[in-house]
Amino acid sequence: MLKSRIPKQHQAGHALIEWSIVSLPLIWLGLLAIDVSGWHSTRQELALLAQQATLFASMTGGRTESVERHMKQHRSSRMRGEIRICVKDSVSQLIKEFKDRRLSQHLGQEVIRHDHIAEQHRRFVAKGWADGQGPRSGQSISAANFLRVSVTLQHQPVTPVIRFFMPTIAIASHHQAVMQSHRTQNPRACVTLNPL
Repeated sequence: MLKSRIPKQHQAGHALIEWSIVSLPLIWLGLLAIDVSGWHSTRQELALLAQQATLFASMTGGRTESVERHMKQHRSSRMRGEIRICVKDSVSQLIKEFKDRRLSQHLGQEVIRHDHIAEQHRRFVAKGWADGQGPRSGQSISAANFLRVSVTLQHQPVTPVIRFFMPTIAIASHHQAVMQSHRTQNPRACVTLNPL
């Protein structure tokens, strides 16, 4: 039987050192797993809320403030960070090309009509627009009635150790909906919700 050449009093701390070397990566992996699962569930919750807000906006003129109002009202404590909301469409340019004059006059504001799309398309083709696409925007009346929204959350990691290395993680979510109301001017393309 072989005997260790290291005296017993010198071996006393080796187990603790070995355990520390092995356990530190495991602790890091555990903390990372906690944050990854938190990030994933927050991302799903943000996507659901943003899609609902986009649908709400499609029924209320397609304005950024409609998305903002819905998200403010239904935002959970998990989404503590700053949220940036942008309507990606150039609405003022679309309104210049696709404004329904009679309906705009009746409503007292410039609007793009959301119904009778096929009839409107035929009218724009008859006007000489190739495939009914506006000369400046390059969009059709169908595209003008499509709301596109981008939402970005500055998510804070849950665990202090991960937060030390990554104070925030940007979670972006992109959504779209067919307009269910007449599209109106959008004074602010982007808004920011302050952190909770």
